[in-house]
Amino acid sequence: MELSSTSAIKKLDTNHDSKISSKELKKIDINKDQVISLTEAKSFGINTKDIKEINNNFKSSKTDTNNIAFDFSSNQISSGFSVSKVNFKSKNGAEITMMKIDPEKVDIKPIYGDGTDTVSAETVRNQPNLLGAINGPLYGPKTKVMGDMLSPDKNKYDDGYQYTNQTYHLGITKNGKLEVAKGGLPADGEEKYNSFSGGMQKIYTEIDKNGKPVFDFDNAKMNITNSPRTARTLVGITKDNKVLFVTIGKGSKGHANGSNMEEASEIMNKLGAVKAFNYDGGGSTHMIIPGDPSLSSSTDGRRVKGYIGIFKK
Repeated sequence: MELSSTSAIKKLDTNHDSKISSKELKKIDINKDQVISLTEAKSFGINTKDIKEINNNFKSSKTDTNNIAFDFSSNQISSGFSVSKVNFKSKNGAEITMMKIDPEKVDIKPIYGDGTDTVSAETVRNQPNLLGAINGPLYGPKTKVMGDMLSPDKNKYDDGYQYTNQTYHLGITKNGKLEVAKGGLPADGEEKYNSFSGGMQKIYTEIDKNGKPVFDFDNAKMNITNSPRTARTLVGITKDNKVLFVTIGKGSKGHANGSNMEEASEIMNKLGAVKAFNYDGGGSTHMIIPGDPSLSSSTDGRRVKGYIGIFKK
């Protein structure tokens, strides 16, 4: 049986040919339709055992209870850390790259200076035990990073912006638990957290009964639908508490070839994020994978003022 796309699968007469093997599914053109709902899959005779075989043999990733995203390019860099060139693109053709992180198996901590100086990509790549990194928060009118930061090997950075209290943070507590919540670094933050990365703009933190994100982008200057199409750096949290670091767009013109915030929301939901946040984008969008530069993504190479790094424990 030759299958050129999931649309071809939908045309099958399920009364006569209701069984689709994982071998046949491998023939799907992953550049066309990459997602099949579980409801549809079951109607084609694909059972849970087959789905598990697809996941194991072809490195696809289960995004949520309703969808399977076929991802044949996932690279397991280390225990608890993988990187994928996602097998679908934004509406205007921008490439999407995703890190998937288990915070119980790796360390997540920011890489920063004093908040006003930039951090070079070379400095980031040379960090001991670095597995990967993405650029961090926006920087504001005083040219400081707009997000509190704390790393176990550096003094805390308090940005001093009231705005930061309205954004979200990704923290690792002293007992190693992931915390994603609203607000900046508290006064007792150094006693509470091993690491703290603030300044994340909320895109959504709720999923409705139909599995769709409840849009609530927290930038007062724009709403979801009129946000500009640009390269994006995004953070997602999955139902099982894994962390997704995602970039949309790359290349010298990547800042004009990405997504608006509405589409970014759709992409993060499709990748399995039940919560999604925005970091600095446009020319700042940057993902560094020192072990495999082919998996790295960058727009115009702009020096930024902070990164979020993933490190071997």
